[in-house]
Amino acid sequence: MSSQAFKRQHTIKELSAFNVKLYEPLSVDYYLNYAGEVSDLLANSIKVRPKLYQTLDAFDLFYFDVEKLAEELKKPPKTLWQKLVQQTLTSERFRELNKVTKGNVDLTIVSAYQFLKSIFEHAKWNKQLRFDQLSNQLPTNKNELKKIEEMFRKVTNEILENVKEMLEGYTEWKETNELIKGLIPDASYSHDALSFIRLAERPYEVRKRIKMLRDLLNTFKMFTKLIPSSFSRSQVEDIHGIVSGVTQIKHLRQIAELMPQELAFPKYFLALRIITNTATVRARAISITPVVFIDKSGSMGSYMPRTDITKISCACGFGLVLYKQYNAKIYFFDTEVHEVKPKDIVNTLLTIEADGGTNITNVLQTIEKMPRNNLYIIITDGIDDVDVEYAKKIASQYKIVFCIIPPQWETEWLKYFKVVKVNKPEDFVKSLTITKP
Repeated sequence: MSSQAFKRQHTIKELSAFNVKLYEPLSVDYYLNYAGEVSDLLANSIKVRPKLYQTLDAFDLFYFDVEKLAEELKKPPKTLWQKLVQQTLTSERFRELNKVTKGNVDLTIVSAYQFLKSIFEHAKWNKQLRFDQLSNQLPTNKNELKKIEEMFRKVTNEILENVKEMLEGYTEWKETNELIKGLIPDASYSHDALSFIRLAERPYEVRKRIKMLRDLLNTFKMFTKLIPSSFSRSQVEDIHGIVSGVTQIKHLRQIAELMPQELAFPKYFLALRIITNTATVRARAISITPVVFIDKSGSMGSYMPRTDITKISCACGFGLVLYKQYNAKIYFFDTEVHEVKPKDIVNTLLTIEADGGTNITNVLQTIEKMPRNNLYIIITDGIDDVDVEYAKKIASQYKIVFCIIPPQWETEWLKYFKVVKVNKPEDFVKSLTITKP
């Protein structure tokens, strides 16, 4: 054994809160590898590395069973650190957490990280909790010792509450990661917006982002069920198709498409041809591609009316279903317009900020460069000024539907377009079958 390794094991043996028998039948070095991961996370997020024995003890607390920890706990504690660990171990809140984390390396690393990070944050206000002070001997004075015990009791409860919140956030983070990858295989959390370090530094912010992703998943499932019955092939043909030839009648609603020669037959004979499905009608093909423009300004991060679903998550869930089922194109816009792929939708939900405006004119100018037989759906919760004559011109040439989410403003130019007022998520589907302004 090298002198450095000997010194390391000697320090752990002397200052750790646990006897080395805790690690049998494995060695201390086996668990030091995991403790090193905790230390690296702390160094990256708060630029602090606790003492090696402290990191190892923090890992031990959440990895080993409570009974085994209690059996190998050094008694009586001689240092502030050992007393803090003892206080933690006797907490009922810790015992509940330990049931969740024991034996699970990932959850243990997360918990040990948050445990030590919380100690560091408390140390800003209490010098006795500084990592370099915790190796000090416990005071012999009973009154001072009692004060420390009371302080540690309060601190450990707060620390363990932080650990609990971090565990909940991490669990949601992991589950959402898998669910999103199932929906969008090339989506990734590797970027900073939802990295583990960001989760550790700003758990509330990241959990808000996670909720937006879960809203996306839930609305995607909802629209998958709603759209096939509301946006059937026959409706696409009737509303958005173009004549592509001649076919035999299949539905009574195709009577308006009867070929001129059919109308020359006597009425009773024509009725017979219709009933027997032998009459000829204009064939209409599915020739449209839905193109969805989603407002990504900051206000879209707020909730849909009377729900706890974010507006942009719902809009993206709708857009993704159209992408999956009808090869729709998806664009995001605020003051600028750009096309996105499904993986970009995830990034947008993770980075949307509460600022920025909307520019509808830019959206209409983008549409003006596209094929006229597409169906254009513009989703927004705010309307800006558009030149009335320009709006009238575009509305007459393109199939455009505005899905307006409250708050909504009445404006002169909007009356030339087909409009769906979205008061609940299901209202988005109306944009696919609306026929009148």
